[in-house]
Amino acid sequence: MIARRVVAMNSQLDRRSARFAFCIATPLLLTLATVTAAQTKDSPQPYKLMLGEISGRVSRSDTGEPVPKAQVGLYPADPDTAKAAGPERIVRTGPDGTFVFPDLPAGMFGVSVWRNGFSQFSPQEDDHGQFVTLKPGQKLEGLALRLHPTGLIAGQVSDEDGEAVQGLEVFALRIRFQPGGRKQVSLSARTITDDLGNFRIPDLPPGSYYASAGGLIQHPMGAVGLKQGPTGGVHYRNTFYPGTSSLDEAEVLKVGPELTTNDLRFTVPTERNYAIAGKVLIGVGRPTLRDAEVSCQRADAGGYTFSEGAGQTVQMESDHSFKFSSLAPGDYTLSVKAVDAAS
Repeated sequence: MIARRVVAMNSQLDRRSARFAFCIATPLLLTLATVTAAQTKDSPQPYKLMLGEISGRVSRSDTGEPVPKAQVGLYPADPDTAKAAGPERIVRTGPDGTFVFPDLPAGMFGVSVWRNGFSQFSPQEDDHGQFVTLKPGQKLEGLALRLHPTGLIAGQVSDEDGEAVQGLEVFALRIRFQPGGRKQVSLSARTITDDLGNFRIPDLPPGSYYASAGGLIQHPMGAVGLKQGPTGGVHYRNTFYPGTSSLDEAEVLKVGPELTTNDLRFTVPTERNYAIAGKVLIGVGRPTLRDAEVSCQRADAGGYTFSEGAGQTVQMESDHSFKFSSLAPGDYTLSVKAVDAAS
């Protein structure tokens, strides 16, 4: 009997101990779970407080009106910022021209803006462009970005018979004046006429231009003349608007957002083209010329300087020969540049 009571009492004590242990252990487990959850929930907060924001407005440079639907790009300007911020971010401006880049880490950023109908914004070239430095948690507001509205040159090209010319290159040549009054004419943009002979060159910065068309017909596999033979062929004469082969007689076009230059019509006649062939001779005592490039540059007339599209370059053949094809009538200057010379 005594033994049974002891066992019974011990069993009751064991059950009480178990209940007591359970009651103590349970709050401890709950407390640990609560702390863990609180740490997980609160841990991003200090990082969030360090993020900054850049906001501003895009407007026209001439009237100050807002520019909606402009694409504003924000890109890291150094490796450290790129590592923290990742690749470039792009947003679109709202109806009032405003934009916001939220959740940005500290660093240096560059800004770019684009919108059709305006010249492309460039931080390096535009006075209103800039690189911005963002401090931790800073809200940089009121960034003013301005876009310059552009103009266009458009019209139609036909041949001597009044028929539309398809696949012909049309050039917009920008006119600038250098110190001393020297005129510089450089290629600004180009396009190709469609099946109706129509062309359109948009997004031209305001300024003075010449328009010209001519040369070879553009095909998917390359450019070809109307006729072609061993010594030359026929192509369209390089013609300046309103229909002259002389730059001195070309009409200056004023291009801008409020100016009408969308109905130019001029005729491009055909003319023979020619070839220049020859050999590169090496002077006595000179190193053997193994590889060279030969350039053919059309001589400028009237003191004008063309920065592009005024010549051709070919590779010298193994027998030192070279040939230029499809050249318009005129004066040309030849030059040779050695690529590899050995004694």
